[in-house]
Amino acid sequence: MSQDRWAQTFERLAARLSTLTGYDTLVLREVVDTPPDQRRSLFRRARPAPFRYVQFRLASGLITGECVGASSWGGSYDIDEQTDRRLRELGWAAPDERPQALRDSPNYRVDVPPAESPRLARMAVDALDVLGVAPDAELAWDEP
Repeated sequence: MSQDRWAQTFERLAARLSTLTGYDTLVLREVVDTPPDQRRSLFRRARPAPFRYVQFRLASGLITGECVGASSWGGSYDIDEQTDRRLRELGWAAPDERPQALRDSPNYRVDVPPAESPRLARMAVDALDVLGVAPDAELAWDEP
């Protein structure tokens, strides 16, 4: 499969973001299996395998979008300098680009009014692509 899958993901995400209501959340993430060497042992808890994701929340009249943060600043995914630069070029703000009050998360972040949800959906799909998620990868749509 090809970029057609990204187009389908974009359409579905844009439609869903346009229907968010008070404090709704959505996480779009790749589905990963925990490698055998990370499974639980007798004396040690397993850590989940890192995965790539984007997440969204509507609050105070804005949709906050977040993209998995780099492990170099406390996030859960290893992101190299080139990928970091490309995510910033897409419009994602890294923690070092946000005011101190908004540095509560190690993730990339952007806040947009609901009218800009299609732009946010495009940024999210492009971020997953930049992060190396295959267009035909299995994605989970978590709506707690």
